Amino acid sequence: MSTNDLPDWAQVTAQPDTIMPGSPVLYGVGNTSTTWTLPTGVHMLSIVIQDYPDVSGLLVQGNDTNVAFLDINPSTQTYQQQFYALIPAGAETSVTITTTASVAGRMWVTGISDTVAVAMLPQNPAPWQAPTGPATFMSFSNPGAGASATIITAPSATRSIYLHSMWWLWSVADTGVVGTFQDGDGVDVGADMAVTAGIPRYADFKGQRLSPGLPLIFKQSGAAAAGTSICLGGVTYSVY
Repeated sequence: MSTNDLPDWAQVTAQPDTIMPGSPVLYGVGNTSTTWTLPTGVHMLSIVIQDYPDVSGLLVQGNDTNVAFLDINPSTQTYQQQFYALIPAGAETSVTITTTASVAGRMWVTGISDTVAVAMLPQNPAPWQAPTGPATFMSFSNPGAGASATIITAPSATRSIYLHSMWWLWSVADTGVVGTFQDGDGVDVGADMAVTAGIPRYADFKGQRLSPGLPLIFKQSGAAAAGTSICLGGVTYSVY
């Protein structure tokens, strides 16, 4: 599995590449062969050739199986100075790399290892992909000018609310009941006005995350007195 196949919330601990002992190595004119012992865990060799247009042959051959894991003509490659030989784990203890060159040069050999930890999936589905529970009913009266009403209480300081969807309606039409849905730090996630009564509204937040430890509130900016209208509705969300 390549890292591109993993979900974007996965965690993988990778092992750094191994610089093979003896690298870089000098190769001469004609055929030059060098033997490389494969460290435990190395399943691929990365080979960098200094002057690949002068190299007409690159052969990586197993000393245990006699299999040619790479056999190419680097001089025919376009803009490629790095070559890879995939070697199944446990198949070889060492390989021989042979270059055929018209001009002497240098070659760097690096061993590539498997990851040393499995992917950690903290939650599936992820909190921004789907709610972690059923829709929650909400009901609050408009709080008055400059005041706020809590819709979802704040989670612990290390957890966040992920908003998915919300529907709501106002019981009384009053253009003075206007405000914004926001987190406890005043970051807006939406806005509304009780310009009509009994007409449902809907918002798709697509898993929007609020900052950790903050609630979802409605803060009134209009001049209507507190208790002028009641907001009824429901909200789906996750806490993680």
